Amino acid sequence: AAVQMISAIWLARGAALRSGQNTILCPIQASGCGGQYQESFGVFNEEGTLLRMYQSRPEIFITNRRGTRSATQAVVWNTAGLGSRNMTFLFCTESVGVNWAVVLNRVGRPRLQRDWGICPD
Repeated sequence: AAVQMISAIWLARGAALRSGQNTILCPIQASGCGGQYQESFGVFNEEGTLLRMYQSRPEIFITNRRGTRSATQAVVWNTAGLGSRNMTFLFCTESVGVNWAVVLNRVGRPRLQRDWGICPD
């Protein structure tokens, strides 16, 4: 799941650079942005066209770094490839003692970190 998120981030950033349009990574609810990343997420262009959808696995929880709330915020990449925010997506499961995080910086580039946050109980 964390690898899917990195793939989605690279797709969104690359699409913004290539197309000259902003792109958005967000959780998907119905046919647009909304809900939580742990349900499903996707990359949209600025007109709202879905470029790719990623289905999450039900046993994986995607939260903020502290594990205090589900990840729900969209990230927008501008035409220079810069992301709209710093963000950490923490991937937790009940069955595995190790968590993985995708850490996104303002330059819009992700990195994968092991045990980088606190999973909820």
